[in-house]
Amino acid sequence: MDNKHQADDFFLPDFCSVYPLLILVLLVELVAVMLAMVYPLGGPEFWNALAMNSLFAQWVTITSAALLCWMRSWLQKISIASAAGISYGIVLFLTLIFSILGIWLISVAEGSIYHLDWERLLRNLCISAIITLVGMRYFFMQQQWKQQLVSEAESKLRALQARIHPHFLFNSMNTIASLTRSQPELAEEVVEDLSELFRASFSDQTLAPFMDEVTLCRRYMHIEGLRFGDRLTVDWQLDPLPEKTLLPPLIIQPLLENAINHGISRLEQGGVIQVAARLVDETVEIEVTNPYNPDPSSRRPGNGMALQNIRTRIEVMYGEQGQLNVREKTGAFCVILRFPVVPPGKQLKEK
Repeated sequence: MDNKHQADDFFLPDFCSVYPLLILVLLVELVAVMLAMVYPLGGPEFWNALAMNSLFAQWVTITSAALLCWMRSWLQKISIASAAGISYGIVLFLTLIFSILGIWLISVAEGSIYHLDWERLLRNLCISAIITLVGMRYFFMQQQWKQQLVSEAESKLRALQARIHPHFLFNSMNTIASLTRSQPELAEEVVEDLSELFRASFSDQTLAPFMDEVTLCRRYMHIEGLRFGDRLTVDWQLDPLPEKTLLPPLIIQPLLENAINHGISRLEQGGVIQVAARLVDETVEIEVTNPYNPDPSSRRPGNGMALQNIRTRIEVMYGEQGQLNVREKTGAFCVILRFPVVPPGKQLKEK
């Protein structure tokens, strides 16, 4: 086990929340029913055992959950081994206390002289120790599984982002070479634009502000504009979006690259790429529309793969809240990207 752990990686559920506490109470009640089933179902002994087991088990469960809730912030700061040992000791200590209290209450109800029933006490402690150990083992394995999912998702995101590095590198280098002698200042601008694009491409950043992505896209279109000249025009239709709007870096640029490679470059006269961004019910919609040649023989392979890469990144980051839809109409190809303004937890680990 790791010596230290972050709050998001704590292996115990948050018993301060209603849902985990409800699940715990129901599971403990199920155990109480199973223990009562040693008696004939429906008989008086069964119902008596069920009532006593339920009362005792829920006392221990709810009190333990309350203490662990109260101590949660402190337990998160110590090692996992220490937190597990302290949590385990709390449950057993409360089991001991409530067992002694229960034995005393039974003797009072029966009007008998109180004496400690060691057999019942040891039985309660053994059952509590086994169930608590199994439960904590399950919580720990679940936490490890979640961490593995997060690691796999992060690796997948990095791999997909690496696969969509700007494919126009060689064309850009040729453009820079041709401008070096005739227009050195413009060549320097292209080098700066290219370096910013690759800096974002190699970045480990999971999320980036929307306007940073727009700036990168403008740099990209500046480079491509030098190559295509009057054949390429971009119509930016960007509505004001909240400053907190975040999205995966380099998620719009591949859409523009796709629009150029499979649309503008296949048309002799070129065309206009429309880029629209708007906010619809806390969901950001980004729409990229480009003209294209509907003749199947003029199409290049790889269009579907590029869009699938983007769709996968969106699904990994946002789940069902992220969508990429494609719409074709006469002479126009439209890609619509949808995602929430702020991803859940603002980080991949919360997913």
